Amino acid sequence: GDEYISDRSKITYSLYFMSFMHISYALLFMFCESAFLALYNLLAFLIVQILIRVAANKHLFTAATLSAVEILAFSVVSTLALGNSMNFNLFCFSIIPMVFYVSSTIKDFKKHSYFSLLFSLLSLATYAATIVIRTKNAPITNFPYDNILLISIIEIANSIIIVGMITIFL
Repeated sequence: GDEYISDRSKITYSLYFMSFMHISYALLFMFCESAFLALYNLLAFLIVQILIRVAANKHLFTAATLSAVEILAFSVVSTLALGNSMNFNLFCFSIIPMVFYVSSTIKDFKKHSYFSLLFSLLSLATYAATIVIRTKNAPITNFPYDNILLISIIEIANSIIIVGMITIFL
């Protein structure tokens, strides 16, 4: 038979995954001696921990919306810091199916009918901004760009995460 997953659980599981990813990125960037991105990801981890508490208090619209905004911020910060390497700006697209899924299945979103469309447009605008950022600015952080294997691993991992996020919410 069908299993029921509560609205709060859907949001909370997504937030736990985000927490895991930010800790993983923080450790990766510490290893690569990129203090700025390591600290950013630790801060993002703390923000997601707060969002888990917000979701636990049944403020699901707030928790889901702010988590999506955090993913957009992560895309911009990572692209600003690293330039056009490693596909971080593609996270802008990964959240579009999530937003449509959440807005069509979670009761708190039913009264916000234009949210999915507006957030998709915001995601597209953010992606366009990352293109401008990476063509106009040099990376602002220390990173071992000469380590092609490391960059390839990060690009592949990001691609798997992005496709996984898209696939889960289709």
